Amino acid sequence: MSMPVLFRNDSSPEVVNAQKHREEVRSASSLLVFKINSKYKGLLHAYKAVDGSGPGDHCPGQITRRDFQRLLETLNLHTLQRKVADSMFQSMDADGNGTISYNEFARVLSSPRDVFSV
Repeated sequence: MSMPVLFRNDSSPEVVNAQKHREEVRSASSLLVFKINSKYKGLLHAYKAVDGSGPGDHCPGQITRRDFQRLLETLNLHTLQRKVADSMFQSMDADGNGTISYNEFARVLSSPRDVFSV
């Protein structure tokens, strides 16, 4: 008869990789928030600069993944691993609709620790 496993091996490769990924996301997110606050004067200014609303925009008033990628390029964060950038976007997109609203964006800049505790 085998004994039930009471504790998970926290040094397994899966757990170590997940922990490493969470730390990469937290670190990149802190840098993102710092750079946004340094570059833009106020939340609304930053949001409008990031939102790519214009002719042909399918989600006016929302930050799309394409807008987010442009933001990363503008802030010289385009070298982040795609997996990290995707996790950041998903964490910011609280309602899961595939875009970031102004309220979601403001939530990130006001309490990034809460948002990026993946």
